[in-house]
Amino acid sequence: MSTDGLTEKKLETLSKLYQDIVPKSPETKSFYLEILVSCNGDFEAAVGLINDSLGVQRTTDFNNTCAKRGCEGGLPNRATKVQKSLNSFIKDPNNKIKSISDSSSSRISNKAIELFTKEDIETNIKYISVHKNVLPESLANSLLRNLSEDGDNFTPNQFYLFGKKCTSNHLTKMFSSSEDISSGNIRIYYNSYSLTDIAQYDDNLKMAQLLVEDLVNDCITQRDLLPYQIRAPNWKGDVVLVNRYYKESNLDWHSDKMTSIGPQPIIASLSLGCSREFRVRKSYPSNSQIYIIRPPHNTLIIMHAGFQEEYRHCIHGHAKNAPLKPHPISGNVRINMTYRCYLRKFLDNCPKCKKCGSAMDLRRAFKDPKTRGQYIWQCSRSYIGQECDGIVRANFDNNSLTVEHFDEEGSRWLAPDDQEAYLAQSLK
Repeated sequence: MSTDGLTEKKLETLSKLYQDIVPKSPETKSFYLEILVSCNGDFEAAVGLINDSLGVQRTTDFNNTCAKRGCEGGLPNRATKVQKSLNSFIKDPNNKIKSISDSSSSRISNKAIELFTKEDIETNIKYISVHKNVLPESLANSLLRNLSEDGDNFTPNQFYLFGKKCTSNHLTKMFSSSEDISSGNIRIYYNSYSLTDIAQYDDNLKMAQLLVEDLVNDCITQRDLLPYQIRAPNWKGDVVLVNRYYKESNLDWHSDKMTSIGPQPIIASLSLGCSREFRVRKSYPSNSQIYIIRPPHNTLIIMHAGFQEEYRHCIHGHAKNAPLKPHPISGNVRINMTYRCYLRKFLDNCPKCKKCGSAMDLRRAFKDPKTRGQYIWQCSRSYIGQECDGIVRANFDNNSLTVEHFDEEGSRWLAPDDQEAYLAQSLK
């Protein structure tokens, strides 16, 4: 069979394999051709990539000699060149493919699904937006170079897990453009610790702050507002936590603490340098679908109001012997700049535990659908390896940020699509 004939056979087989999901058309044929090209013609690799993108497991007995190509495990390197959404090839809106999250009958894949495009990411993961090339190239490169080489006060995070003190394998440093914060007049708390040695913004960081602030506030005006979130133009990027990740660094599953940034916070995460796996999953149920995003250099991911309540995220560990495409400036180093808007009301009025006098952390109940949505203040001593079961419901309308009477309901929020919780709580 000629090369052209073999390619046509591969395209025909792919079309039949997914015809119940992807409407057959000239546009989808172009999509399959791009997939094949990105996989160097490897049919099995193309099937694996499409399976991951659609969240399905399809196989075929098509006789592809991947082993002769020298592909380890039958698959070549991930085809990260595929940057177009499948829907971009489908002109008829009635034929477009619904995202996995839009279908209540869709099955959760036991494999993490990688999302490549802005459309696919923002469709499948609510409360998130992706913005590439957010800074001028010269500014992004200058920040990357300076923050990769900065050896002053970059330290690992320390935290407690099941009563044991742990140390992160990535380094962090906090910066601020506010003199009150950098001088210590206003205390910033991170992971229940009061931070010191907060560095001042240089000119590059000040320029980045202005650009990120403008973009975030503009996005706020274009989205549906949640009841407790900050309004434009009040979101500020005057505090940034810089994380430096090496090849062996990772960050486990978590949602960002809301103690000093309030409920429904908006957090902007700027990636510079080497691209790493940013993984996202719903906080509930425990087996929710895992998605992979690989933000390239100079990409801003905005975690909008509702994200910290509904999702968890991590920086996935990179296998020690697996190749990692280095960045020309930073090599295997990834710099992440996380902007959080700290709210004076929460900095000044953080409740103290009535049982032990320690500071309390703000959380939202999510595990039990009967209580999901209730904001609570929980004693932070457990975070530093000590025991205290102090807890009180939050009420953001009160100056104390807590309920004033035991029978007061307090502040709560449920995602509009959380039918499980609405049914369990007999809400409409």
